[in-house]
Amino acid sequence: MKRVRLRAAAPTPTRNDAPLARENARLRQILIDAERELSRCERAAWAGGRACLEPHMKGALSILRAGLDR
Repeated sequence: MKRVRLRAAAPTPTRNDAPLARENARLRQILIDAERELSRCERAAWAGGRACLEPHMKGALSILRAGLDR
């Protein structure tokens, strides 16, 4: 007797998925921007210590705050 592996069908996209997809893309971009700013922050910390670090930390936080307030 042959075994058959069952697979669940992928859900078909609906109209209601479009706003969710846009929101996911927006949040993903916010995280990418914040991550980029934090990587600048890390480089600044290695290069010049705390004085160089703070502006980039504030920048990353402001990206997150502004993005999530939209």
